[in-house]
Amino acid sequence: MATHNKSQLSKVEMHTSLICDVCNSTNIIQNEFGFVCKDCGVMLPIQILQYHRPYNEDILQYATLGKTKIGFKRERLRNPQSYRLERLNKIDSIKTNNENVEIKAIIEIGRIFEALSLPSTDKSKILKNFRQIYKKLGHGTKFRSPEKLVPIVIYFTYKYECKPVDERALLDVAKISKKDFQAFKLQINEFMPEYKERNRKEYILQRIMEITEHFGLGMYFYYQSKKILYRLWGSIKNTKDDVVVGVATSISALCLQENPITVSDICNRLNIRMSTIHKQVERKIFDRLRIPGFKSLVRSADLLKKVMERLDVLLDQFKENKKRAPEIIEIELDNAMQVFNPYDNIEYYFYALKDLENNTMFISCEVNKNAVKNLFEKNFSKSKVNEEPAVINDQLFDLGIWKVKGPPQFKGNLII
Repeated sequence: MATHNKSQLSKVEMHTSLICDVCNSTNIIQNEFGFVCKDCGVMLPIQILQYHRPYNEDILQYATLGKTKIGFKRERLRNPQSYRLERLNKIDSIKTNNENVEIKAIIEIGRIFEALSLPSTDKSKILKNFRQIYKKLGHGTKFRSPEKLVPIVIYFTYKYECKPVDERALLDVAKISKKDFQAFKLQINEFMPEYKERNRKEYILQRIMEITEHFGLGMYFYYQSKKILYRLWGSIKNTKDDVVVGVATSISALCLQENPITVSDICNRLNIRMSTIHKQVERKIFDRLRIPGFKSLVRSADLLKKVMERLDVLLDQFKENKKRAPEIIEIELDNAMQVFNPYDNIEYYFYALKDLENNTMFISCEVNKNAVKNLFEKNFSKSKVNEEPAVINDQLFDLGIWKVKGPPQFKGNLII
């Protein structure tokens, strides 16, 4: 039945099962504090259990129980106000188009973040940029769909903040085709004007660091790629960021004496073609510098390494002649008889120099000991404060350099 009839129970019937622990009396009454024995006045250690009904004792089920539900559907239909209640329910459930779009966007952001394991703290920034771009999109465009716009907003938000984002992994979980994704890239500056002022070098360096850590190449590889990037930036900057990363890291990999990775591995990681790196190196380095002989990245690796050495962008670890430092050898006369004029008081020093290009030169230095002694005594001895320094007309030393064809023939002590 729909109604509830409460049975009237007397206090004696309710408390007949209670017995006093002291006098074993059943004369128990209830007050505001609990149950009390009427014979000895002891309070029983029993708590009062209370139950509050959610509605009155004679209330009907189809009456209002909350803010959103009014009875069962059959009972609402029997109610004379059923049509009015149904119409009000529909009006209450109606939401604006922007509210529905934002709800779908929040669901899509959460789904992509969960699939790519992105930090949830960035969701608010993504939603803010979504609202900004969505307002500028014209009606009827396919990019007004939250499923297509959300992955675009995630990609460009992370690139603007110089955070690495894997485009291929993003497209794998997103509900947008690669063609539509690439098409929106060309017009991103219309919707995010601040994107063109971003620090591209910072983002590219983050991608180079990602490549370095993924293949376990060490920090030397990162610093070498960074140096190549800064040296060739004016030539290779007019292309996609991932291509710039591929050019810098591929050159570093080709200049390594022991290649732990190949250019193909780097291209697969960056989701670009190896032919793209081939054309960039050929046009931006060899054709621009007018260096003939380029065939391919692998076959011309030695030539590319020499070009990088000439541009002085290779670290010592990557150079072939890093152990061939310039040598200066002092030539000692040993026990040869002195044939010079002893009254000249001049000391003679001879050196042989061999640079990185295998060029050989001899250096002679004649030091006038008397002139040096007179200069020291007159200028550094005790004298008046305001006295002008002495002028020595004698020549202090004479330096001569001679170039020699062929390797030098000498024995001496190596001094660097």
